[in-house]
Amino acid sequence: MTIETLKIVLRFMLLMLIQVLLLNHINFSGFINPMLYTLALLMVPFEVSIVSGMIIGFITGISLDYFMNSAGMHASACVFMMYVRPRLLKAFGPRDGYEPEAQPSIKTMGNMAFLYFSFFMVAVHHASLFFIEAFSTQHFLFTIGRIILSTIFTVLLVNITQYIMYQSKTR
Repeated sequence: MTIETLKIVLRFMLLMLIQVLLLNHINFSGFINPMLYTLALLMVPFEVSIVSGMIIGFITGISLDYFMNSAGMHASACVFMMYVRPRLLKAFGPRDGYEPEAQPSIKTMGNMAFLYFSFFMVAVHHASLFFIEAFSTQHFLFTIGRIILSTIFTVLLVNITQYIMYQSKTR
């Protein structure tokens, strides 16, 4: 196991612990559910294939489902998020692509590209998660509200975390 792989695994475990022990207990009026663990999936290296990414997404989601008793909802949302990921990386990336061993971040993609990438990835995740959770159109507007507010809050949290991560490395 390389040092870089170890860093990725440790970051994944830290984000999952923060999510399970702290953020899962934060819920603002039923509308805002911060999901920082999506950062672990956002930062999967560029070289990871779509199938490997979907497997990583499944493991991430099923781990959260275990702690949240959510019966596969996070697993399906994370798998779908990782299925969409290569298309979004291509849409927000340079024409010649990125270095394969690099990871999506503010440092490698730039501020705006990472902001757009993280926004659309988190929106895809939240839309699939909250529509699966609602499992009806009866509360459609409530679900849309949850998607919008949770996406905005999560993207802010993800980008602030990115700034903190890369600001501490430059010192």
